[in-house]
Amino acid sequence: MLDVPFWTYILECADGSYYVGHTDDLDARMSQHVVGTASGYTARRLPVRLLWTQDHQTRDDAFRLEHQLKGWSRAKKEAMMRGDWVALPDLSRARSPFDKLRVSAIGAPAGVEAKEGGAGVGATPFAIFPPSGYAAAMQPPAPLRLTIDLDALAHNWRWFAHASAPAACGAAIKADGYGVGARAVVERLAREGCRDFFVATWAEAARLLPLPAGITLRVLHGVLPGEEAFAAQSGAVPMLVSLEQAARWREAAPGRTCDVMIDTGMNRLGLAAGEIAALGGLAIDTLHSHLACADEPDHPMNARQRAAFAAVALPARRRSLANSAGVCLGGAYHFDLTRPGIGLYGGVPHPAAAGQLRQVVSAQAQVIQVRQLQAGDAVGYNCTHVVARDTSVAILNLGYADGYLRGFSGTGRALVDGRVLPVLGRVSMDLTAIDATAVSLREGDWVAIDLDLPRAAAASGLSQYELLTCLGDRYQRHYL
Repeated sequence: MLDVPFWTYILECADGSYYVGHTDDLDARMSQHVVGTASGYTARRLPVRLLWTQDHQTRDDAFRLEHQLKGWSRAKKEAMMRGDWVALPDLSRARSPFDKLRVSAIGAPAGVEAKEGGAGVGATPFAIFPPSGYAAAMQPPAPLRLTIDLDALAHNWRWFAHASAPAACGAAIKADGYGVGARAVVERLAREGCRDFFVATWAEAARLLPLPAGITLRVLHGVLPGEEAFAAQSGAVPMLVSLEQAARWREAAPGRTCDVMIDTGMNRLGLAAGEIAALGGLAIDTLHSHLACADEPDHPMNARQRAAFAAVALPARRRSLANSAGVCLGGAYHFDLTRPGIGLYGGVPHPAAAGQLRQVVSAQAQVIQVRQLQAGDAVGYNCTHVVARDTSVAILNLGYADGYLRGFSGTGRALVDGRVLPVLGRVSMDLTAIDATAVSLREGDWVAIDLDLPRAAAASGLSQYELLTCLGDRYQRHYL
């Protein structure tokens, strides 16, 4: 086990050297990389990656070190926190090769050869060269993998944008981009031409701000008590859903742009028709409502809501009604701006989208153990499955804590070389059993988990939305 009582990070450099230090040294390491030589330290531009840090525990915790990476783009910070190789920034900010170094000369971890270099400003840095396999021991690999195909995401957005035209097409990125990663979604879809993004809360907005010029972030839940100050200075646009929120926004940000949500029959969020007259004095950019039954093309509620929304007499620059399924209802529902969500991430919200959208998220799980069962043996909690023949069973490092919920008990499936391996018995918190009789699996092998959203939803009884947004943080996310 790595013994680093005073060190908080370890960097690996492209030349095979390693560095250890405190977080207040990390910015200096990134902006002025120093490499040990026989005569001291010389500055060199080399790709580096963060190999280990005491703060690097979860995806959210990774941003605790963000303030140490001044001047870096959010994408580069995220890449470094994932452990990816990143190129060094411009060296011009550093005043000397040892500016702000704070690494104390306290020796190397057990089993690691330490080579002392020349003295820096106020401290002596160390280059450490770990023995074979040491790097892997410092940061064990995740037993679950998510692959996110950003090209597929972009394809799906382009399909919705084409279907929405001439209306503009935005993107819902709430719940961390439906579990995909909101920052990655914004960066890719902004390149495709998307200019309007929607989150649920100000906490979600804070993780994404500031955004590039020309990109607008809209907060669906409006402004609650205590959020006024942040909302007013954030640059994001609140979607006001009540008269109380409207009064709150007038006081906190007089004259500032807002959106307004009108309830047209869903009876969820939004102002009632009788409250609209009290909205004077607001600078309304976009007027919204939300369809309750758009995924049922023939439901009479769709036409009723559309007519009610069209009849709202409230001045606004734009109007927006259609979600993913609403886009598929046709141009009469598009107004000026559409708001696709689940369809961007590979969900099929409406029969018209079937065959048009690509799968964005795929998952793999690692085999922990392979067991040989005899006919009559039971599998899992409460013995809900009894094998009828001798069966090879693989136990996967996957369970409902990872968003693979108990609805997949006896209904889910894994895939190996095109062969379907059904889930046996109940899904546990961290473990799932599959029938591996048809293939040859060993401990440590990887199997694909069927996350085709329409098929997996039908098998599990879960919605396509739940399948994505319940994915946990134990997956290693890889973006294509």
